[in-house]
Amino acid sequence: MTYRKIDTQIWYDPWFQKLSLKGQHFFIYLWTNRHCNQAGLYEISLRTIEFDTGYKTTSKLLEELQPKVYHFKEDNIIWIKNFFKYQCQNGSFASGAIKAIQDYPVKYVATFIEYNRKYLDQFDTVQTPCIDGVNMVVPLEILFEHHVDTVKTPETPEQNRTDKKQIQSVFSESEKQAQEIYSFYNEEIKPINKSRQRCLTNLSFHLKGNSIENLKAAIKNYKPMALERDSAYRKDPANFFGRNEPYFKDFLPDNFQGEPEAEDLWANL
Repeated sequence: MTYRKIDTQIWYDPWFQKLSLKGQHFFIYLWTNRHCNQAGLYEISLRTIEFDTGYKTTSKLLEELQPKVYHFKEDNIIWIKNFFKYQCQNGSFASGAIKAIQDYPVKYVATFIEYNRKYLDQFDTVQTPCIDGVNMVVPLEILFEHHVDTVKTPETPEQNRTDKKQIQSVFSESEKQAQEIYSFYNEEIKPINKSRQRCLTNLSFHLKGNSIENLKAAIKNYKPMALERDSAYRKDPANFFGRNEPYFKDFLPDNFQGEPEAEDLWANL
């Protein structure tokens, strides 16, 4: 049996209070019916909805629930936009949500991930769709960017296989570059704390705007300072390449000024 949480404050939410009685009932049905998965993005036909609820005006009720709920009629897909936000409490649930929608058209997967990015980013990894039989942990940014910019919804089995090979190629190259920098950092800095997956995810984001050479140069510039400290106090690579506080940027070739000599410090006093 599956359990879903509903915040008791929903009854005091201005948007929910303005719904008709049927609209409120309908929203709770979409939130709790057995077709609803961990993503809150799921396939269900209007005929099934009408059979379950007894309502014959489902199209009008779905319009009433916008923009909190979207109905993609062409694919019989319902998306409750804030469902994942209120349900997800750990990485296992997040991975389950991605797994639940892995076979859906990529435009829905990409939109779901982008919309829930800040909640998914709380966890080091998300188990991504199985492509050509290989389970790969892929940075969310790469998944979203590639789906939106270059992959069209497959129309035939042949096109589907081609798209998967294209995606796998992008994933492999991104992972390879991020892993190379991660290994280089650990070899040069030798920190005690090494948050591998979080670092790889951050690096895949930063690689979109920085070359491998510049990122390695930042590591080399940081090295003299780092080696003066006990290894326990050297930056975890995930923090050095942080998202919210990108520490490495101060050490990029264009930004790094070097450490001032001792006499210069005295001269400025």
